[in-house]
Amino acid sequence: MFEAGSVAEAEQAASGAAALHQRTGNRMSGFSAMVTLAWTARARGDLDGALARLTTALELAYELGNEMRIAYASMELGRLHANRSDLDGALDAYHRSAAAHHTTGDTVREAEALQGAAEVRKRQHAVDEAAILYERVLEIHRRSGAERRAAFAQAEYGRLLLQARRYAKARPALEDAQRRLSRFADVEAAARSAEVAGWLGEASRHD
Repeated sequence: MFEAGSVAEAEQAASGAAALHQRTGNRMSGFSAMVTLAWTARARGDLDGALARLTTALELAYELGNEMRIAYASMELGRLHANRSDLDGALDAYHRSAAAHHTTGDTVREAEALQGAAEVRKRQHAVDEAAILYERVLEIHRRSGAERRAAFAQAEYGRLLLQARRYAKARPALEDAQRRLSRFADVEAAARSAEVAGWLGEASRHD
């Protein structure tokens, strides 16, 4: 319903499910309802409402002892906190999500959460920690054979180093990103490769 664009209908259905959870104590149903209500609140621009519902969803996930739902709700909380510029909250949520995804063996989402944490640390001007987190992301992608994801993450890692004016490290990182991106022929990879070429040009001017 929500995906089809009917926010009001999705919200009405989720509110009914949440009310049913209150009567029956069905935590699984309650979790799903709170996640949907968070989506609809965010779609309406109500970030505080989305935060309250996601927080409830995470509490229910912990009550269930369900690592997959803990991982998911924490990831969504990380994104929401970042959008609200609550960087400490975002960092905590992303790290919690990464740990839960590691437990479930979902390496793609673990890396995604760590990359979210890296972007937060970049916004906090903690470049060294952001770089270390990106290196962990790259290690996960390479170990799991996620070459496309590794290529895009490598580009972001190189851009981080460039923005930090660490030109000696930025140039080889960006060259590696360009090599990796060249293996893919789609429009998105080509566009990112063009961006990397521009960043490489900037890094070269500081040789």
